[in-house]
Amino acid sequence: MGGEAGVDVFNIAKVLNNIANPKQGLITGDVARFVRSWFEIEQTKMSFDNNLSMKWFPYSNGGEYRKWYGNNLDVVNWENDGVEVPLFVDEKGKQRSRPQNKQYYFNEGGTWTAISSGAFSVRYYPEGGLFSNAGMAIFVKNDSLIYLFISANVYNFIVTADHGFLYKREKFAQSDKINLSGHKDALTDRRFIIAYEALTADGIASVPLADIIGGEDARVVSFPVGANVFMTQGGLNYVHGGASPQEMILPLIKIKTERGHVETRPAKIALVSMVQKITNLITQLDLIQQEPVCDVVKPAEYKLYFISEENEKISGEHTYMADKKDSDPNKRMFRLRFSFKNIKYDRAIKYWFVAVNTESGVELFRHQIIMDIAFADDFGFGF
Repeated sequence: MGGEAGVDVFNIAKVLNNIANPKQGLITGDVARFVRSWFEIEQTKMSFDNNLSMKWFPYSNGGEYRKWYGNNLDVVNWENDGVEVPLFVDEKGKQRSRPQNKQYYFNEGGTWTAISSGAFSVRYYPEGGLFSNAGMAIFVKNDSLIYLFISANVYNFIVTADHGFLYKREKFAQSDKINLSGHKDALTDRRFIIAYEALTADGIASVPLADIIGGEDARVVSFPVGANVFMTQGGLNYVHGGASPQEMILPLIKIKTERGHVETRPAKIALVSMVQKITNLITQLDLIQQEPVCDVVKPAEYKLYFISEENEKISGEHTYMADKKDSDPNKRMFRLRFSFKNIKYDRAIKYWFVAVNTESGVELFRHQIIMDIAFADDFGFGF
């Protein structure tokens, strides 16, 4: 995109803000404390029908590439209108959570994953839940348009900022800021100053205002040309100011998704029995296939077993094919029985329950457990 064709886009295309409101949602500050998978909680405490008296609510929190609908695995603690979330602070008393755009909570819209290696896709977001910064949401001003956003894979998008910015990891030193004393009556902005006299200081350029507007005006526009900034209020890192490329050149991202383009992913499994300690040479674990097999989710085979921190297998191995197509999650749950080696286990050593994709050899998950088998091997008699 470039030249007149690129400019025409801004003249004829619709601006997203005119038809919808994209919003970032609840940042809990501690996922382990406030967020769960739906199958980890008591179902009697979860809201399925916008019941605000419940503790757990659906939470759009990103996830893998998926079109139309899905990735509805997480729930968030929003009991009593989320009273516990804003009270979550660090050791200095600073609030760690950020419950923002609350007026959009529980509304119908569309959601997408903030960071993804796949194509851009918007999924339907039903009313009755919350959304996050990883699974942001968009709310249309005309209800009938929601279905256009759900079909976003057939559109081209251009994403831009209203202006650039300078970014520094370190705080701006006082010497990095240009003093504006003596120009109190001038029209000042973070990126320029308009006054009847040019601001004469190092790192500042000036141009007659008449040259810019094409008319008569005796004032002069002064602006920074380097990394320095005007001494105005603002953040310490994200700082506007200057005629440098970072400030004057606007970032543009062109997003194009093709009709008919489908990326598939293997069906995944997850541990339901959140076991932390093994106390017997035989144990059973409950697992679930997280999504039903469909057009974009293909069957996958996994090997599951227990290992020590030296990667030595300490249990038998199960092979499981995740190929269920049932929409009911209860029908995608399964139980596996494992037998452990009759050896002496050390509580100080780390042990793991792992699942490995048979085809790719990629480890799906690794869950740490404690082996606390008191009478293994010699039964405690030291034979």
